Amino acid sequence: MSRKVEREIVLDEEQRKQLTAFAASRSTPHAQVMRAKIILLSADGRSNTQIAESLGLTRVTVGKWRARFLMLLPEFWTPTK
Repeated sequence: MSRKVEREIVLDEEQRKQLTAFAASRSTPHAQVMRAKIILLSADGRSNTQIAESLGLTRVTVGKWRARFLMLLPEFWTPTK
């Protein structure tokens, strides 16, 4: 049985800094903190299964947020001047 290969997420220094701040925030809503952690762990090369196990989520949830981040990446990181 074949499994889909997880798409790689590459973050630049500024993206990683912003996501790390979200992940460590005590005032950011929990769902957003978890999403930031998913993306950070994905960028570190962890599989959906590893991320799900470490965060207490399902593999489907991790895969959904990895895919959404990749799909919306240009919108999230458009530089502001």
